Amino acid sequence: MKIRYRNLKISDPSLKKEYISGLEKVMSSGMFMMGEYTEKFEKAFASYCGKNNCVGVSNGTSGVYLALKSIGIGKGDEVITTTMSWLATANAIIALGAKPIFVDIMDDLNINPDLIEKEITKKTKAIIAVHFCGRICEIDKIKKIALKNKIKLIEDSSQAAGATYKNKKAGFWGHLSAFSMNPMKPLGAFGEAGAIIFNDNKIIKKIKSFRYLGTENIEICNHPEMNHKIDEIQSIWLLKKLKRLDSTLNLRRKKAIKISKLLSKKVKVIGIEEPQRTTFFEFTIDCDDRDKLKKYLEGKEIETKIKHPILMCDQPGYLLNKKYDVPNSRRLVKRILSLPLHESLTESEIKYMTNQINSFYD
Repeated sequence: MKIRYRNLKISDPSLKKEYISGLEKVMSSGMFMMGEYTEKFEKAFASYCGKNNCVGVSNGTSGVYLALKSIGIGKGDEVITTTMSWLATANAIIALGAKPIFVDIMDDLNINPDLIEKEITKKTKAIIAVHFCGRICEIDKIKKIALKNKIKLIEDSSQAAGATYKNKKAGFWGHLSAFSMNPMKPLGAFGEAGAIIFNDNKIIKKIKSFRYLGTENIEICNHPEMNHKIDEIQSIWLLKKLKRLDSTLNLRRKKAIKISKLLSKKVKVIGIEEPQRTTFFEFTIDCDDRDKLKKYLEGKEIETKIKHPILMCDQPGYLLNKKYDVPNSRRLVKRILSLPLHESLTESEIKYMTNQINSFYD
């Protein structure tokens, strides 16, 4: 039995019909970028997350980048973030001329709030709190730290749209929050897309200008910037997917719980104790003999991933010339493995996969 890590095929006939209907509407409108459906999606997503404003952008990386730029992050500034995220988080900081300051993680793979304050200096202007693998970090504690030190809190909610913590959705706590909505995400577009949500009405005009080459009325460029516009076809698709998001996440959580119950006690499922707090964008285990297990599962045609094998603070392209003392990150990066989890994963596939993992440890 071959089990793919992700399955992005749209096999649901009703979902196909909805997409085709949306495509026809966009074609008939003749408006292919930032039109009626983008405005509708922005309004709906802001409301879903409990914020006043949403600006759709071309992808999640643009979301983090423009969130930082909108609060004035630039050359000489420092931005505190986690060691454990995809490159987009740190790249957005560096692209603005600022310096990422990396902090060690807890066992849930998210930044350890108890280690943040000692990294704050006069140059610190923001904290980017990442919800890694879709699990909301200790965001309430981090917000208190940001408020106490009068620095901005940005949520990198790229993997966490729809996750719930203390009855609030991911993105609720940050001064600004950025989301990725590429096809791999539970709230996924038909291509690249992203969004920024926030309450501060003073910066909405600025972010919309940055999104469109830094222009005002298209022709006047006040702040030179690249192009970060969202396509209308992505917006109409996201509108339809947003209506299904909670049911989609509930299905993912049910499958995650099922897998967890069948797995050997010799592996730890990260985040399973609070399933509502995560989207299970990645279903990640902490395990002994990780590399041997991965190779064994490959032989059984079960696709797995290591997310991510190189810590952000160790990426050679950043040239930070500093060896970070992050012992928990260095321990866990050698132990984590992400298993297949998607809406179309079948009962038989779950049983086969868990049986193979249990056999490996037995």
